Amino acid sequence: MQARRSAALWALALALFSGCAAPARQGLKFERGARVSSYKWIDPLLDCESEDRPAELRHFGRNLDALAAQLVSRKDVTHVSIYFRDLRNGPWFGVNEDTKFLPASLLKVPMMVAVLDAAEDDPSLLSQTLTVPESDGLPLDPHYRPSEPMAPGSTRTVSELVSQMIRRSDNTAMAMLVQKVGVEGIHRLYDELGVLVPADGVPDELTVRDYASIFRILFNGSYLDRRYSERALEVLAQSEFSEGLAAPLPRSIPVAHKFGERRLGKLAEQQLHDCGIVYYPKVPYVLCVMTRGEDIDRLASAIRAVSGAVFEEVSKQYPAKF
Repeated sequence: MQARRSAALWALALALFSGCAAPARQGLKFERGARVSSYKWIDPLLDCESEDRPAELRHFGRNLDALAAQLVSRKDVTHVSIYFRDLRNGPWFGVNEDTKFLPASLLKVPMMVAVLDAAEDDPSLLSQTLTVPESDGLPLDPHYRPSEPMAPGSTRTVSELVSQMIRRSDNTAMAMLVQKVGVEGIHRLYDELGVLVPADGVPDELTVRDYASIFRILFNGSYLDRRYSERALEVLAQSEFSEGLAAPLPRSIPVAHKFGERRLGKLAEQQLHDCGIVYYPKVPYVLCVMTRGEDIDRLASAIRAVSGAVFEEVSKQYPAKF
């Protein structure tokens, strides 16, 4: 498995230096702008990290710069960072993309990747059962609570815990998975992505660009086995959080995403983030928005504004029926 990842990373390096996209593995055919594999959620293609911006994209970026400034000026946020990437051919741009935020529940995605990584070596892991504790020991009071919390004393398979952790952002499910598989997998993931983390494997802060890279490697199937990459994005597409990226989009367009919130007291600065893949027809894109401010609901409104503006611009450039 390690050899497979190393080969994929070398293929990516070669693609970056040669200036062209290269298949992660042989055997499947791809067409520019269309996904012709048998997968629904992934496209096993290693894409280029192009620094070139088409004129339309530069204009798009300036518009989002202006929107970010507007959100700050009207005090919806004290800070907002945005990362956009077209997964079809690689153009990207960012707004304050190097600013670091507390990841909070966003860490549940690398935790899921760590569990699926372990399941590649031991497939029986996903069917093993754990008992829900009386308390997870986490003194958290989330604004967005799980719609169906797990009953203490009940049992759940590891697979069910992964789903509960991602779909409902359940902190108890994550605590149980950390106890089961540890955080070494998170550390290994970020190490291979070139993101510096503390010795315990849990990053204190992340940028939008750092975090968006996780969705890229899932979409490209370049870290996990393809079937597990597909499985991960399928679970992310079932997220129940509807106050952010997905809110302004047509319901027919899937969004594989994860939100994270960090409440530091009623009078302290709050943080709310939402990142994921929007499966716009033929032009899937990564969008990651991280915010800081005084009111969680206003932060959610800011994320919706950014997502709506991005969707409107993509729709103009690539008209499609939904």
